[in-house]
Amino acid sequence: MTKITIFIILFFSIPLISIKSQTAIGQWKDHLPYSNVSKIIETSKKIYCSTLHAIFTYNKLDNSIEKLSKVNGLSDIGVSSIAVYNKNETVIVAYKNGNIDLISKKQIYNINDIKRKQLYGKKNINNIFILDKFAYLSCGFGIVVLDIEKKEISDTYFIGNLGKQIEIFEISLDENKFYAASENGIYEADKNANNLADFNNWKLITDIPNSNSTFKNIVFFNNNLIAFYYDNENDNGKLYIKKANWTEFDNSITQVNSLNISNDKLIIASSSKLLIYNKDLILEKTIEKYNDVNASPTYATYSKKGNLLIADNGNGMLINEHDSYSFILPNGPFNADVSDIEIADNKVYISGGAKTIVGANVWKHIELYKFSENKWNSTVLWNSSARDMIEISIDPTNSNKVYGVSLGGGLIEFNNNSFIKQYNNSNSILDVTAGTTSYVKTQSLTFGFDGNLWITNSGVRNPICVKTKDDKWYKMEYPIIRNIEKIGKITETSSSQFWVQLAVGGGIFIFDTNGTIEDSDDDLSKKTNIYDENGQFITNTVNTIIEDNDAYMWIGTDKGLMVYYNPQNAFEDNNFYASRIIVESFDNDTTIQYLLEGESISTLAIDGANRKWVGTENAGVFLLSADCTEQILNFNQSNSPLFSNNILDIEINHKTAEVYFATSEGLISYKSTATKSNNGFKDVYVYPNPVRETYNGLIAVTGLANNVNVKITDISGNLVYETKSFGGKAIWNGKNFNNSRVKTGVYLVFCTNDDGTKKIITKLLFIN
Repeated sequence: MTKITIFIILFFSIPLISIKSQTAIGQWKDHLPYSNVSKIIETSKKIYCSTLHAIFTYNKLDNSIEKLSKVNGLSDIGVSSIAVYNKNETVIVAYKNGNIDLISKKQIYNINDIKRKQLYGKKNINNIFILDKFAYLSCGFGIVVLDIEKKEISDTYFIGNLGKQIEIFEISLDENKFYAASENGIYEADKNANNLADFNNWKLITDIPNSNSTFKNIVFFNNNLIAFYYDNENDNGKLYIKKANWTEFDNSITQVNSLNISNDKLIIASSSKLLIYNKDLILEKTIEKYNDVNASPTYATYSKKGNLLIADNGNGMLINEHDSYSFILPNGPFNADVSDIEIADNKVYISGGAKTIVGANVWKHIELYKFSENKWNSTVLWNSSARDMIEISIDPTNSNKVYGVSLGGGLIEFNNNSFIKQYNNSNSILDVTAGTTSYVKTQSLTFGFDGNLWITNSGVRNPICVKTKDDKWYKMEYPIIRNIEKIGKITETSSSQFWVQLAVGGGIFIFDTNGTIEDSDDDLSKKTNIYDENGQFITNTVNTIIEDNDAYMWIGTDKGLMVYYNPQNAFEDNNFYASRIIVESFDNDTTIQYLLEGESISTLAIDGANRKWVGTENAGVFLLSADCTEQILNFNQSNSPLFSNNILDIEINHKTAEVYFATSEGLISYKSTATKSNNGFKDVYVYPNPVRETYNGLIAVTGLANNVNVKITDISGNLVYETKSFGGKAIWNGKNFNNSRVKTGVYLVFCTNDDGTKKIITKLLFIN
């Protein structure tokens, strides 16, 4: 097995940031991959590179790189194409859901007509062709004409037979005609026709081979029309050219990512090479490697200076100058897929796995990403037979050691992001699923408080096993879950119980080993569905389980959020029930309403103040008070930079209060207010410090215990503010008791616990 490590070459120096230089409270960060570049455009000052999710720019004046995503101005996630209107250097950004942004003079103007419109079929925008002040958008249903200067949609063409909606992939133009490559062939129309919205003005070209099939690319070059036919079934195709008749351009070209005309050259980006032809269609150059790196080009163009700019699927943007290549890309994970997040010692680990909605394989390579000291390191096991690593756990004694479970591949061990070992039926007690010879279906794992690693192994006689600290293996004998097909998340409680989420419709399995993992005879175990205090059945579909700081067990289900206030009595109470949080009724509605009853809860996290971060399948994220009776925040696609309302996982860095959200469209984080408290005062500091005159956000005192008294005085001892810490952090808005911003000066921060036995004083410079 091998690993791939993503190396970033930057063309500017970044000053080292102190560990106490922190992200501002309320600030969002994207953690998207930027290595898969699909298209490149150029303005007078910048080069814009579109990726599958967002954009980054390369400043030609100072060589700096800037990310552009939903976090800092873009309206959406999932960029499908970009183009530039040279007259005023307006950059058009198109999205896979039909949304459009216009970037002009550092302003972003959104046009969401296509996204909002009720349309049958796909809304994706595949390509942008600019003529005069109009952008012709190749869409999943037809052609949309955008007036760039007026910032409005001016027309829509449905050009299929009898005006049928068909997918258009690319548009080109010669002196007299438009050409549209579509899912049903190539259509042509007189560019001066009175009404191009009339489908009768568009005619199917019938003399080309495979004339009724999919054509994805088309260009007009030096009086020649060139088009790529795509065979959907075999994932390959043929490139045709029309001179007197249609003929095959080059039978060795079976994959085309893009066709582009630049600097009087025809540039063909294939799957593993770049081909450059002169205007006489003579091949001048073939690029299969960038220095020693294999090429995977998606697009290429010449810069205004005459250098070749290459968009690559995995290597970012490359600048070819004097037969040397420079790699340009921001740091980020290799992939946007996130199935699990784990954090320890300020290190964020991501499992880049995936599974279908019913929990089946999607057959992704094993991917592990590590975020530490503001840098991502990505490991992909290209040569491993294991696939779909859906959950990970960090060794509590060594934060560099990570284990992951694979759907079909067993247990995977990493150290310092390098592959160490794979455990399966050949070298451990993990079993193969019934009816297979090598499919070891592991679905969850957790380190117990004793340091042993617990693993769920679905579809086998004994689906729960444990790997001890000294590498001994034990199977747990629980007949009630024997041969169960799918077992979800396993977690240990503070009372040494293990709660296990069973397959959809399976409820919960609870067991207690009585401290003897080698002997199952004295174990306690039970399988239960979710009932309320009246014995009424609520649901048996459990999506997530977590213990809070009060040792209550919170359950995320398809019927909302529930809690067990007495989990330690699971084996003693005959009437073991969950409680639902009743919310206030509105407008004299006397019907009992339960918290998030209509939402399917996908994931839960507990912060340092015992508040609940609730992720849902369709409604984004909710932050609830410790007892869940008060909603503090709700983030969704509409009111925040959140990439998707489908939340797969939430994890909190308790040292920094940064909350990480794994969404179906990628990873994003938010700086919250509550860290996990310390028993004493440890590494107490204030940030930002100094507070500049331009800063208007919140100021945090962190490294505290919970409920610490915090008093802020000026240098003369005059009290200007007083509060208490929340979790391990206290918050100040920079204003005094009169709600006025304090004056420039040095301020003292006095921190004491309730009985006065622990004290600390720190300083803050405030500039107004």
